Amino acid sequence: MSVDSRPRSRLRSTVTSGHDGVAIGSEMSGDIRDVTVSNCTFTDTDRGILIKTARDRGGAVEELRFDSIVIRRTPSPFTINGYYLDIDSESSPIGEGTPVIQNVHFSNISARNVESAGFLAGLPEQRFEGITFSNIDIDATRPIDPNTHPPAMADNYEQRHGLVCKSIET
Repeated sequence: MSVDSRPRSRLRSTVTSGHDGVAIGSEMSGDIRDVTVSNCTFTDTDRGILIKTARDRGGAVEELRFDSIVIRRTPSPFTINGYYLDIDSESSPIGEGTPVIQNVHFSNISARNVESAGFLAGLPEQRFEGITFSNIDIDATRPIDPNTHPPAMADNYEQRHGLVCKSIET
């Protein structure tokens, strides 16, 4: 079943000790467009903001806005993964099942006591486009704990303190 989801807002939410502050995906047979998440606090979650999809799951994720968010004590404040779960560098033909992620905007976000700054991995055949960050403050000095959920939600990935980007166009 293909269901298009638009417009949606999540305002003034507090998430504590959950899987993710907000998660979009992974089943993407429909589209997700025009979503705003703002004025939220995510504490002790596995990831702050997670967008996940994979080849053969299709769908478009576009025009998402994340604004005025505080993220605390998480492995990764930002994870956008087009490979969910298996990361490879091989390009595949673009088809109906190829997901599209574009025009995702992060602004006015503070991430404190996190393990990494983030993980963004687009597909080589369908790069992420228009991912923007504005007024972002990250303290990624928390020691990396091998027992936590990896921020990438992917195999063959070594967690780091910095921002990891793969197959992204601005």
